[in-house]
Amino acid sequence: MHRPLQDLLAGLTLPLDTDVRLLEQAVTHPSYAAEHPDRHHYERLEFLGDAVLKQLVAEWLYETYPEDAEGLLSKVLHRMVSNAVLAEVAAGLDLASYMRFGRGEERTGGRERPSSAASAFEAVVGALQLTLGPGAVRVLVRRLLADRLEIIHGAPDADNPKVVLAEWCQRRHGCLPEYQTLQEVMVSASQHMFEVEVRLHGRVLGRGEGGSRRAAEQAAARRALEGLDRSQAQRRPPRRTRTGRLQTP
Repeated sequence: MHRPLQDLLAGLTLPLDTDVRLLEQAVTHPSYAAEHPDRHHYERLEFLGDAVLKQLVAEWLYETYPEDAEGLLSKVLHRMVSNAVLAEVAAGLDLASYMRFGRGEERTGGRERPSSAASAFEAVVGALQLTLGPGAVRVLVRRLLADRLEIIHGAPDADNPKVVLAEWCQRRHGCLPEYQTLQEVMVSASQHMFEVEVRLHGRVLGRGEGGSRRAAEQAAARRALEGLDRSQAQRRPPRRTRTGRLQTP
């Protein structure tokens, strides 16, 4: 079951009377369209939204950092529009709860896949570009990505652990990791503690704790990366010294 799109408009602080016909397409997974031939899925809008995002973020970086060289701007742009970052934005909007999936995709956990939500977010940007125009979309994109711009620009090579882990998973396995909140404990009247674990294909990669869900996810990703570093070092084959003897790392 999916939530009404008026809730999504409210979450995006857009007028509730916005035409939602293209938004309906933007949240329609190909598996749903396959079961409902009268519906169009989001892939064409995703193509448009991807291009729009890259252009808007490139302009934003050009204006914000006039002293940066092209290489640095390209690196930051790549991070800003990566699937990992867009999946985080989509999660913040709870975009998956608005999506329409086919029965088979729903049964196999499609609604929990960050990659699907990231694709839908790009499609939403494309839909709003056509519905509201570039000015409104520019304001929306900058607002949704504002808290990530300074972080990513400050550390374009060693970005936050969630992005690094997501890029590794995407590169090696063609999918994004999934985060699950294990528990939320109220430490005091104004302080909570979250415990989160990150999984890839059902395998737990790491667990972490933090005073917010995002901090706990970052801690879990950091533990996962530490574990991957150790496991890769253990699997690294021995190399030969100049004398021909094998030397382990």
